[in-house]
Amino acid sequence: MKLNWTRKAFIKKLGLAAISFAFMRSKLWASYKANTSLNIILGRPTNKEIELSILSEESILVKILYGLDKNKLDQTSALVNLIANEPYVLKLSNLKPNKKYYYKIGGVKDKNITSELASFQTQRSFNEPFVFTITADSHLGTPNHCDPVLYNQTLLNVAKDNSDLHFSLGDDFRTSKVKNPSYNKIEELYTRQRYYLGQLCNQVPYFFILGNHELEAKAYDEDPLLPLATWSKTARTKYIINPTPNHFYSGNTEVESDQISRQNYYAFEWGNSLFVTLDVFRYSNISASDEEMREQQKGGKGGEKGDEKGGGKNQEGKKNKQGGQQNKKGGGQQAKKDQWAFTLGDEQYNWLKKTLSESKATFKFVLGHHVMGSCRGAVEWATLFEWGGKTRNGEAQFKRFRPNWEMPIHDLFVKYGVTAFVQGHDHLFARQNLDGVTYITCPMSGDPGYNTYNSDAYQSGDKLSNTGHLKFSVQPKKVTMDYIKAVLPKDEISQGVNGRTAYSYEFNTLKNA
Repeated sequence: MKLNWTRKAFIKKLGLAAISFAFMRSKLWASYKANTSLNIILGRPTNKEIELSILSEESILVKILYGLDKNKLDQTSALVNLIANEPYVLKLSNLKPNKKYYYKIGGVKDKNITSELASFQTQRSFNEPFVFTITADSHLGTPNHCDPVLYNQTLLNVAKDNSDLHFSLGDDFRTSKVKNPSYNKIEELYTRQRYYLGQLCNQVPYFFILGNHELEAKAYDEDPLLPLATWSKTARTKYIINPTPNHFYSGNTEVESDQISRQNYYAFEWGNSLFVTLDVFRYSNISASDEEMREQQKGGKGGEKGDEKGGGKNQEGKKNKQGGQQNKKGGGQQAKKDQWAFTLGDEQYNWLKKTLSESKATFKFVLGHHVMGSCRGAVEWATLFEWGGKTRNGEAQFKRFRPNWEMPIHDLFVKYGVTAFVQGHDHLFARQNLDGVTYITCPMSGDPGYNTYNSDAYQSGDKLSNTGHLKFSVQPKKVTMDYIKAVLPKDEISQGVNGRTAYSYEFNTLKNA
């Protein structure tokens, strides 16, 4: 048996998918599990370590062969007894910084069991060039938002970038869409995504940021018989290995009753750049009933769905004038609610402030699912509530609602020279500037309609339609961001050639001094 889920095999398989996308759409969706014999996701890279989450369809005894010379893998891991369908996390230690390592998996009892050669990068030295990539809102399992083959095409495009790091901005696992939820059903969402992510992230460490649809806010544990947040966290931390605080990463140090680290916000430096990820939902005072209301509303009269439908075309591609008008004012009935309820929480805010203030990085990137956790838009909300400190009528109320905080979040960004805040959630590409900080909205990664959702919520800046990913090329004194479009062969006449750069923007030290 040959275990061959590496980039080479990934590209080959996705090439077939591009040729016969109609057939593969149903095949990938219905039989993803049958096509994966071994699945590897890299995570938690440092200057001297990396971890591999290995998922096998059968119980086998293996070892990892690795080294700096692809023709001579002279280091060997401990033996790993893989149990069928149970992820195993293996740490490779005593690595050298700023080095590219090659690795493969080899069978111990059966020498015919082997993987193709793969690689990873340890922490870059300061000012060493590198690439990182970002996707958002795959919405896998929601057909009108995600064509699995198009999603695969986006990942194929990402694979061509040879990035050091890959970030996802949330709404990939979609716990909120499970009917009659149970832990097993939620776990299935994570195993399904492993098929896709494992084809890319065996060579690119994966970093996940929680979205609203992952339902890990505390409110989703209000019903002890339906602990959605706990089930979601348990499945996520089983299948996805986000960073935990150590010599390299900072983040959430809370020890919870189940003794499983939440891994919901974290920060680290790579080359000349600081990366900070935020959880904008966990500590917010929102109720499950409110969220359910927002999910089920279809017009412009119900909060998130009102926002989601508002602005240009709605999620079904139909004009929604009512939603569009309400979006400009903050979006339906939810806009009338107290948006001060959305919060990072004291501990995460203090950690964010400390992280930004202490970093000497040339470029600072903050990533989260959305500015406010609710609503639509970016800089339109960056002056309001916890993010900007004002009410809708322009009153400065920050000290009243956040008496123990030094300043609003956006002001922290300005004070400590944040290069960009990158978010998902809104299902389009957008770039805006406010007070020297660039706000970027990442497009969806598999939208078959190539829509520009929520366009009316963005009243400034540049806006483009789905689908694709963001590529950031970091140099000593500048960063170039490219929006790379993903297009199915049948759509290239109307949407342009797959893999083209639809938009490019340059950050430099002068712009962000």
